[in-house]
Amino acid sequence: MPDASPARSSRRMPRPRAALAVLSCALLLGTAACASPEGDAPRASAGTPSAAAGEKPIFASDEEALAAAVEAYEAYSEMSTRIASEGGARPERIAEVVGADAAPELIAEFEAMSEANLRTSGVTKVYGARLMKADHSGSVAQVSAYFCRDVSKVRILDASGADVTKPRESDITAVLGEFESVAEGSPQLILKRAQSWQDNSFCKSQ
Repeated sequence: MPDASPARSSRRMPRPRAALAVLSCALLLGTAACASPEGDAPRASAGTPSAAAGEKPIFASDEEALAAAVEAYEAYSEMSTRIASEGGARPERIAEVVGADAAPELIAEFEAMSEANLRTSGVTKVYGARLMKADHSGSVAQVSAYFCRDVSKVRILDASGADVTKPRESDITAVLGEFESVAEGSPQLILKRAQSWQDNSFCKSQ
């Protein structure tokens, strides 16, 4: 896999190559995606901790928690696709759909993309969401879920419109996303971080 810190290595590389490395890593999933944790194909969690006496859980079920995670990840995917297709313009928009810890790194990647005059075309397909775990018994929900991403329709283009997409091992990747409530008691989730998951067999079987 590419180096896990392309933003730092860009200081030693020409800007176009550095930005291309970032994009080719995971098509703006974030630099954490360049590292693939090992693990078996995802399985559903054993269950959700019970709410404290008299405390109403944020979600009525794990299914509702997963649906909120899907909505949050799709919002992130749509926004990142929009910014990338516009050549990294107004990268601060990504802060609308990711947590405060994730935003600065993603903004830096979009800025590198803009400096290199790169943009993307095509849309990433997100499918096959599976719950890893969910804790929505307290004031802030914490949800982790797996997703499948198909980038076969996504290309990286240079300033002239030429396709400079690097070869990929696979157009289909598995992702582990971590989410939390945007505010105490809120059923709306936001993406905190995402990383690629080594075992993508469950994606290929769908």
